[in-house]
Amino acid sequence: MYIIIRSAPSGVWFGQKVRAVATTDGLQRVTMKHARRVHYWTGAGSCSGLASHGPSGGRIAVPVSATVSQVCEIIEATDEAVKVFNSLPEWRP
Repeated sequence: MYIIIRSAPSGVWFGQKVRAVATTDGLQRVTMKHARRVHYWTGAGSCSGLASHGPSGGRIAVPVSATVSQVCEIIEATDEAVKVFNSLPEWRP
């Protein structure tokens, strides 16, 4: 399952969920593969929009395996959003 997550310290991510674990602070820690940090985006007004139809552009990093802590939002991505994210170029500085 591909998801969009929002983390307090590390921002927005798109990727395939491997595992989500509740932590003692009431937030979650999510392990992902093919995870791309979304530094900024255009074409969607919120994380919900990203999960529904994906961005039209922005700065989306290269895919990595990652464990993201302090996750406060998890939204399942639609097939349309997955296709859009996977078609975007990988941002490299």
